[in-house]
Amino acid sequence: VAHIIDAVLLPPSSATTAAPLPSLAGLVTSVDDLSTLLTAVSAAGLVDTLSGEGTFTVFAPNNKAFAAIPEKDLTALLADKEQLKQVILYHVLASQVLSTDLADGEQMVETASGGALWVTKSSSGVTVANSDRSIVANVIAADNMANNGVAHIIDAVLLPPSSATTA
Repeated sequence: VAHIIDAVLLPPSSATTAAPLPSLAGLVTSVDDLSTLLTAVSAAGLVDTLSGEGTFTVFAPNNKAFAAIPEKDLTALLADKEQLKQVILYHVLASQVLSTDLADGEQMVETASGGALWVTKSSSGVTVANSDRSIVANVIAADNMANNGVAHIIDAVLLPPSSATTA
């Protein structure tokens, strides 16, 4: 039996390939809701780091997360390159961790700044907290893939306890 069709069927390897994944810096650039993070990454001099080779996980605070920081504190942070670099690297892990890699419960992870975060997976979702648990962020968009890692968009800026601002 022969069936006549109106299209040419190609095997998957011959199909048009998807565009290559951007670097983590490129991913941040391409997401409008991460424009404040892009400003911070640029001010901290970390664009090349997040564009380079490596396998990273970035907990990427969205614009609303940065807007929750009092304006004078955010302005001061953006002006202090070394402190800003430490805050940004506090959101970065030196390995790729997908949401599917997480077991239920809480686990501590080491950050690229030398600090630690608490990642908790439960039936209600995934949260990330700074080391003293004074700031807890919800992962609102997980597993945004890049060619050098993954970004999880979060709804709070995680400050190391020594960098936490007082209101």
